[in-house]
Amino acid sequence: MSKLFYTSFFCLFIQTCFAQTPVLFDEQFNNNINLWPSEEAIDYTCQIKEGSYYITHKKPAFGTTFVSATSFDPELDFEIEAKITLTGGSNNYGFGLYTIDTRSSKAKLEHNFVISGNGYYRLYSIDANGIETVHKEWEKTNAVNIEYDQANILSIKKTGLTSSFLINGTEVMSIPHTSFWGTKVGFIINDTEIVKIDYITVKQDRGKINTIENKTSLKKENLGPNINSKIHDVTPVISHDGKVLYFSVRGDQPVSGNNYDGEAYYSTLNKDNTWNKRKSLGRPINNEETNFIISVTPDNNSLLLSGRYLANGKSNGAGFSISHRELNGWSMPEDLIIEDYYDDNIFGSFCLSADRQTLVLSIERKDSYGQTDLYVSFLKSDNTWTAPKNIGHTVNTFGSEETPFLAADGKTLYFSSNGKPGFGSNDIFMSRRLDDKWTEPLNLGPQVNTKDWDAYYTIPASGDYAYLVSGENSLGLSDIFRIKVSESAKPEPVVIIHGKVLDKVTKQPLGATIDYHELSSGTDAGSARSNPTDGSYKIILPYGKAYGFLAEKTNFLAESDNIDLTTIKEYTEIERDLYLSPIEVGKTIMLNNVFFVKSKAELLPGSFSELDRLVKVLTDNPELKIEISGHTDNVGDAALNLKLSEDRVATIKNYLISKNISAKRLSGKGYGGSKPIASNATEETRKLNRRVEFIIVGK
Repeated sequence: MSKLFYTSFFCLFIQTCFAQTPVLFDEQFNNNINLWPSEEAIDYTCQIKEGSYYITHKKPAFGTTFVSATSFDPELDFEIEAKITLTGGSNNYGFGLYTIDTRSSKAKLEHNFVISGNGYYRLYSIDANGIETVHKEWEKTNAVNIEYDQANILSIKKTGLTSSFLINGTEVMSIPHTSFWGTKVGFIINDTEIVKIDYITVKQDRGKINTIENKTSLKKENLGPNINSKIHDVTPVISHDGKVLYFSVRGDQPVSGNNYDGEAYYSTLNKDNTWNKRKSLGRPINNEETNFIISVTPDNNSLLLSGRYLANGKSNGAGFSISHRELNGWSMPEDLIIEDYYDDNIFGSFCLSADRQTLVLSIERKDSYGQTDLYVSFLKSDNTWTAPKNIGHTVNTFGSEETPFLAADGKTLYFSSNGKPGFGSNDIFMSRRLDDKWTEPLNLGPQVNTKDWDAYYTIPASGDYAYLVSGENSLGLSDIFRIKVSESAKPEPVVIIHGKVLDKVTKQPLGATIDYHELSSGTDAGSARSNPTDGSYKIILPYGKAYGFLAEKTNFLAESDNIDLTTIKEYTEIERDLYLSPIEVGKTIMLNNVFFVKSKAELLPGSFSELDRLVKVLTDNPELKIEISGHTDNVGDAALNLKLSEDRVATIKNYLISKNISAKRLSGKGYGGSKPIASNATEETRKLNRRVEFIIVGK
């Protein structure tokens, strides 16, 4: 069997528009943007120079394949064509076109259409089990140019249900269409042959391009040499606040001491909107394997990484890990466990949602429609993840769907695909989630997509600029660009809540966990971490609902906060500090997220999450005794206000007792409006006086 040399999914392709069938893949060998093998090995040497690909094969009676990735719809008509010249060596072994479907778990199939220097041709296939099917045994034909240094043009055409094979424009045979699934195309060279290849093209009319509506002029901006190298700059991930860019450099000289392709870097944004010189993330993030960042959490304090790590920092194989910011850098990455996880493709790309509840994965599995499909996995209560679920054929195609990015709204999905009509080999598309369904993907248009490979569309929470990878007008083989987001391509607006977690007594910053939930249902909406150095935190909340949030830390009591975003209609940033009090006698904690029906002692549903957290504190600290106090404003009859506050205290005590908290540990008193903490002059300040608190009275 042939030895395969695979190139990565970072490959970039060039499309040239012809009057006839559009060219899907056009390799003229003017550079090595498509990462063809270019090296000297035991069995061969190969290099690109002067607009041609030169291969010298050294090993007798042995074949080697040289391929690059593309994808064409096997159900539509197509044409593959290459110009190959035998310049020396053996003239009685085959050389020619090679295609392969690399979907290894389903239908891996190699096709070989070869000619020999002495005027013969042959067509055969090899399946995943190595079984060879010969469609045409060696047969003599006058169509082959048999002299050395005379070029031969080989073509494979599908028209309707027939596949035809041509040599120098002459059809030498045809067969009922077989599965020429366009995963990879290239060449097979046998025995001791020397060949020169001038071009290889794939043509196919993919139909109408379904583009997004855009009435404004957009221009891509190359991020320049502080970010981009002369090699491949890929996998950009912009932080949700838009101030830090994470990415990897493929083939650059690594800082961390390894020489493997793929080193993770970051850069910070200056006030003048320029980017600082990239810096390696160093160890433990970077090791001897390919390293790249999948996602950064909204708090900027956790990184989701590709691959798993051993305790010594070395690679532990494929999978996912998460690393957290610590006082002295990033923590040793910890494994993420996904139920029934496997990937039949050697490449994958992934995204973590802003609320840390959903993973979007570009992988290949038994139920994939083509090559890599997009799947979702959800966080479970034990911090493991559900088995990946295919998001369906509306988004996924026969080709590859990859580089997913789920915007901060949790609904708008951007991804790259070669399975839908586009302007190049891979285009960027957008789809929105409506309940459990996804809208028909829209191409982001020619101002975003080019004739090259375009992917990795990532945007901050503001939705103003997108960062993406393209090969057009790049400093190297592929660069990272920035472009404004058209109104029709923007996600729904979100709100960033930011501030610091502080010790209420000392006002010192604290590293803590921040949890937030929807008030109406009590449903968890996500979690975050505060920076252990300065206590800073960030969370992202979609607009349209009210939320409660608080910081939690061992040996501290949380003072929760809440915010109503039902009237927010645009991107907003709001500052709120969160406070934690040491568990000490005399400390007073406000229960900000306990709500009652107006003028009644009946709890509203949004209160139960807050009270359940108090139950947990009392359960975890069985020695604590608390006094619950209820307060009102001074509007209305003072006696009625006092009675209302007492009844509300009794309601809370009864709830806690129903959760197996001993009544002996609970006392309470209603104060009516006698202890205001703010003016009663306006409704805004009166709201502050309507409150429930508890005081630690015993320990």
